[in-house]
Amino acid sequence: MFILKHIPRAFLLSIFFVLSSFKGIATEQSQPAKGVFWGSFDPPTLAHKEIILQALETFNLDKIIIVLNDFKSKSYHAPITDRTAMIKLMLYGLEEKVQVIAQNESAIADYQALKKTVSGTLYAIAGQDSYEKWKLNQGLDFAHYDGIVVVPRGRKSKINIPTDLMSKVIVLEIAPRYRYFSSTKIRDKLHSKRCVGLDPAICKYIHQHHLYQ
Repeated sequence: MFILKHIPRAFLLSIFFVLSSFKGIATEQSQPAKGVFWGSFDPPTLAHKEIILQALETFNLDKIIIVLNDFKSKSYHAPITDRTAMIKLMLYGLEEKVQVIAQNESAIADYQALKKTVSGTLYAIAGQDSYEKWKLNQGLDFAHYDGIVVVPRGRKSKINIPTDLMSKVIVLEIAPRYRYFSSTKIRDKLHSKRCVGLDPAICKYIHQHHLYQ
């Protein structure tokens, strides 16, 4: 006590603020990271599953939020209820790691909306095609994310990255066979009664609910 009485108050306050700053940094760094993966998932394919699994492992994500598009201005081949059910079937056993939500005209799952319920580091996850469209239409939203994970598609190897996003874009490589998967092509095969590129549980669900006929 004798020592503390003779230490200038200003010095003690400076030490307090430094320690408080370190505590804040430690708290921020200890917060779990999450990813957000948008799409129609019509239907969800094995490529989608591979992206989700790779992202969880590569970035040590606490959770991935899967956002299903359900805009009235667009047409979908399966209702939102069926697409949600298929995603959950495909990711059975990962319930604690995956959260499925929907977005529409009245509820857009952009950065501002997500951060109201999500804390910590937030990664945006997109296939290369979606990234290119998103970059054009929602470029300003990109800047807010802690990281932008882009998955190459097909034979595309060059990903155009704006200078101001160089430090944020991360390329997530997946097995070459998944780079050519397309929900459109898979739907075409389903019309011919061929279920390829899908989890067996989803093939069964599609058959039972007479989807994509």
